[in-house]
Amino acid sequence: MKLSRISLAGLALVATLSLGSCSSNKAVYLSRFNTLVENVEADGGGYNLKQWKKANSKYNDYMGDDYKKVKDKLTLSEQAEVAKLATRYRAAQVKYSVDGVKQGIQLIQDGIKGVGEFINGLGK
Repeated sequence: MKLSRISLAGLALVATLSLGSCSSNKAVYLSRFNTLVENVEADGGGYNLKQWKKANSKYNDYMGDDYKKVKDKLTLSEQAEVAKLATRYRAAQVKYSVDGVKQGIQLIQDGIKGVGEFINGLGK
């Protein structure tokens, strides 16, 4: 009888830890995804191509394989949070892409202006 009580206690402990790890995994997933989004929102304007590739790879993991691992455990509220994080990430990505295009256009305009000034200087 003593062995069966120990076995039951052990089984109860394993079941408790298993249930706890499920909620922990989704909590870790949401926390890490949120950290990625916050980092991109705060620092994405200064990212080089290598940093964007790394961030995009992590984003794709969070929206792909990592999401598949936790999706059945997420509540509707948590699913909405994932959608919100995805939207915020894409918005930051677009914002910094547009900023980069604007900077590129400005560089081209400055270059054209410089060429024009050079050409005008040739005739003097």
